[in-house]
Amino acid sequence: MNVRAAILASLSSLSATGCPPTWNCNPESEEFSLSEESLSPEQVAAYLDDGGDDHQYACSWVCGEIYADQTGWEASVDTCSVEVLEGSDEGGTVTCTGTGYEYFCEGRRPIGHAELPEPEESSLGAFWAAQAHLEAASVQAFEELALLLASWGAPPSLIGRCWSAAEDERHHARWLGSLAARHGSAVPEPLVGPRAVPDLHVMALHNAVEGCVHETWAALCAHWKAQHAQTPGLRALYTRIAEDETRHAQLAWDLHAWFLQQLPPAEQDTVVAAQAEALDALHHRADITWALSPADLGPPSQAEVQALVNDFTRRLAA
Repeated sequence: MNVRAAILASLSSLSATGCPPTWNCNPESEEFSLSEESLSPEQVAAYLDDGGDDHQYACSWVCGEIYADQTGWEASVDTCSVEVLEGSDEGGTVTCTGTGYEYFCEGRRPIGHAELPEPEESSLGAFWAAQAHLEAASVQAFEELALLLASWGAPPSLIGRCWSAAEDERHHARWLGSLAARHGSAVPEPLVGPRAVPDLHVMALHNAVEGCVHETWAALCAHWKAQHAQTPGLRALYTRIAEDETRHAQLAWDLHAWFLQQLPPAEQDTVVAAQAEALDALHHRADITWALSPADLGPPSQAEVQALVNDFTRRLAA
């Protein structure tokens, strides 16, 4: 299964371009320049964790944080540099330029994940908090998967990709958690209820549903948001997330092939059947997912959602 090809083909099948008439595609904007603005030790740590000078998004994220704190607007960063001061308690500075705009995944859940109750209020903060919560849960899911695969003698390449995916999800949780905090919401810690350690068959079932179906759909949705979100800052964020989630979805399908090779025919049949059932259920699940998505992310219409699901499930089932 070539996940990237399937996702991009499904998106292109809609030929949906431009802004829907309900969008405000002309927010107020301004050119901005920040010179040696102070960073906290926590912001420096996040910058270094995201790759520092080796990854431009790390600097852009820090710049956007400072600009948003000063103005409440979102930043599209053109140039950026960070100076880390000596000593862990001294922080650093950022110098950057760009354009400011007035406004602007679900990931893999671990087995036994305790779902959050529906939020009492509908707000951007609650939405971002829920998204960051799921990304943090995905960290647990990939770490558990890596350890189990090692105990089953899986190829080291698959195990390494699980550890890398956990690190990706850790970054996603922090980025989305920052958006939640900016809108006044805290991110609940993910919880896993008591359950037996999953065996290979149970994990194969879980991967076939959570990874091959739900995570692959989440990757497609991230690509949509990267194209249709209302601000450059959100589009840049989801461009990064979409790339990561596409790799995770490909990992799920590669794991699916490996799991099936390890299982007897009867158990293989149950895994394939569970995956097919999850694909059938995706029509309803997709409507719910997008119904809760804020207008800032440029959600597709209900008709577009169903057209995407129809094409997407056809490609995955082929």
